[in-house]
Parts: sequence; structure tokens; C-alpha cells
Amino acid sequence: MEPELVRMWRDVFARGGYESQLIMLAQSGLWVDTIDMATTWSRLVKLHNELVSRLGSIDGVKHVFSRITHLYLNGASLYSVVVFRQDEDLYWRVWREAFNVANDIGATISHHHGTGLLKRDFVRIEMGNQWKLLRSIKGLLDENNIMNRGGKLVW
Repeated sequence: MEPELVRMWRDVFARGGYESQLIMLAQSGLWVDTIDMATTWSRLVKLHNELVSRLGSIDGVKHVFSRITHLYLNGASLYSVVVFRQDEDLYWRVWREAFNVANDIGATISHHHGTGLLKRDFVRIEMGNQWKLLRSIKGLLDENNIMNRGGKLVW
């Protein structure tokens, strides 16, 4: 029944009303998450192929499907939906492998869904020394640390 549920959810997602399908997937022991990345046009096909191949080869991942959601002169955003067995370790393995794919290809792990707590460590690695520069600029602009006071910033 899992392949049929995944197919039904994929089809319904395209037409809207996916919430009921999402509930059915969850009740059958599956989770769904979205991963948004961006890269240049010359790397986009490789990003898609590597992501589908590497995530798809992880035991417990049932389906990976992607679409391009934002177009730019120099590249695009790849928005991928991953359906996988409900397991927290598997969840983090999927995210780590997605980051490894992006990092290997030269893509960014973060696009229109932002960074936040989930991707903060990935973005720090991705940015390298630029991260320190951004921290310095934030310190100069917000020396009293009032922006997002009490929040869990990625800084």
C-alpha cells in the first residue's frame, strides 16, 4: 500500500488538497519533508540527479520528487519532497545527505524556506569564512544584541 499512498499523495499535491493525503501517509508510518536548494543552471540537472539518487538509496526513503520553483538569470531553485519511514535518525540522515549533495555540487541548502535552526549548521559550513564576516557585521549593527532577543538565532 505504501507505493500507492505515495503516488496518490504526489498526484493530489499537484492539484491541491494534499493535507488529507499527508494525514494518510503519517497514519501509515511515513513522514514527508521538503528540501529547497538553489544552484546555477549548469549544475541544476546534476543537483537533481544526485539528490534523487543519493536520497533514494537510503533505506527507508520511499520517494523523492522535485520541481523547479523559482527561476533566475543565473540559476533556479530545486524544491524536493522526500517521503520516508517515520524515524528521527532517518530524518537527520536525509538532511545530512541532502546537504552533502548540495555541498558536493556547489549548490546552497537554503532557498525560499530560509535557514533557521534546522539548517544553521549546514549553512555555517556552506558559508565558510564568510560566516565570520556576517557575525562581525551583525555585531557592529546590533551591538546590544536586541534583534531576535531571546530567540535562537543561528549566530
